[in-house]
Amino acid sequence: MSYLKTFFLICLILFCAACSEKKDPGIDDEAIVDTDAVSDDEVTDDDLLKYGPEPPDWGECTGIWEQKEQFNEETGRLEARWCEPPENWRPAAPPDWGDCPEGWEEKTDKDEEGNLLAKYCEPVLPPDGTECEPGYFTMFGSTECQPIGDPCPEGEFAEIPNDAGTEIIYVSEGQSIQDAIDNAKDGAVIAIGKGTFDEFITINDRNITLWGACVEETTIKSSITGESHFDGIINVVSQDATKKVTVKNLTVTGRRTGIYIGGSSNAVLEKLAVHKAVGYGIFAFSEKRANIEISNVSVKETLSREEDSTRGIGIIIRDNINAKMNRVSVEKNRMVGIVAVSFSSATQVKIEGKDIVVKNTMPRESDNNWGRGFLLEDNVEANFENVLIEKSRQTGLSLISSTPGTKVVFEASRLIIRDTSSQESDKQYGSGIEIQNNVEASLSKIIVERNRNYGISAGTFDNSSILKLDITDGVIRGTESQESDKNNGSG
Repeated sequence: MSYLKTFFLICLILFCAACSEKKDPGIDDEAIVDTDAVSDDEVTDDDLLKYGPEPPDWGECTGIWEQKEQFNEETGRLEARWCEPPENWRPAAPPDWGDCPEGWEEKTDKDEEGNLLAKYCEPVLPPDGTECEPGYFTMFGSTECQPIGDPCPEGEFAEIPNDAGTEIIYVSEGQSIQDAIDNAKDGAVIAIGKGTFDEFITINDRNITLWGACVEETTIKSSITGESHFDGIINVVSQDATKKVTVKNLTVTGRRTGIYIGGSSNAVLEKLAVHKAVGYGIFAFSEKRANIEISNVSVKETLSREEDSTRGIGIIIRDNINAKMNRVSVEKNRMVGIVAVSFSSATQVKIEGKDIVVKNTMPRESDNNWGRGFLLEDNVEANFENVLIEKSRQTGLSLISSTPGTKVVFEASRLIIRDTSSQESDKQYGSGIEIQNNVEASLSKIIVERNRNYGISAGTFDNSSILKLDITDGVIRGTESQESDKNNGSG
């Protein structure tokens, strides 16, 4: 009986073994690898090569791009799916700025084979490092410094057209400009002779023109320190939006803000040198809507405030201002060259400009931070053409919306930003263009070169911001790393 049981047990073992060796002819054992059922250590490199991980897949192709696929020759498994332009597609034409405006000259870049890489325009300027004499400034169109205003007359006063009914009051050196203003009729012209006038003056709710003999030889200089940025050497303060003040053909300098424009004042500033003022060169602020025109003006070497060693800003346009700028040179100021800012969604700066030079903006003295060339912040709408921003510290051009509900809209054509260095305090930053948060920027015909950290840096820091950036005919090149840690250096 024991032999019989042993026999049946042996047969059962042989039968089970035979069953386990049967194969489905349609299934290849080597094709079954369940990588999810085993640990990473049990999956060999060959398994991953043949069967996993999931292949790259770009999804649906858009536009003229065509879908491409690659399969493993041995297994037939999809290895990648991507998109490519058609074979006859060629990159867009190289940047081409077309005809250059007056004061600019055509330049081209080509590769080693002579193929055109870019056609653009460069401004004609005095050689780097040129120091202009009093009455002259750096402006497009000449390799020499150009006169800011009219030539100096042979006599004491400029030749002023004597329109019927216009009162002209002549003020010689040693006399008071303020006294002449106080005694003038509405609409009068105050003719200021050659010489230096040590005073600060205020014009309230009047139509008045201050007309100097010439920039080189007529200077209003205040030796009395101002207590705040509202204390200018020339102060234009009006609550009557129908009034306008014109200041022309002279130099402004001294221990106060150069020119302060406040209230609802309308002002025309032309053919002026605002040099070595304190705190601000030109400060324009309006509680209501006002119009400011700045043309053929040099703002240079604005000094920091004595009490805290801050500011030193060239031009600030703030809140409800419509501003027009033409042929404006802003050099060797501190903290920021030009600022346009409106901190509330209830106010807005609108500014347009042509032929603008911003060079060598220095950091503020208190901590060696900043040194931005051009800053537009919060509720600002701006349109510029023919702009050079060169040798700033920290940032060349900043477009920043930092207050909820505000937006910066910026359009520019023929914009060159170059040679921005890292800020002096910590050797960080140095970008050509910085764009933050709720900003809409359209940049056409631009060169961003030889800056640090980033050529263009753009990003949002909250979920509600929408940043739109459009660049056409742009050249971005030669970006170096920031000085502090040698990081970045991206275009």
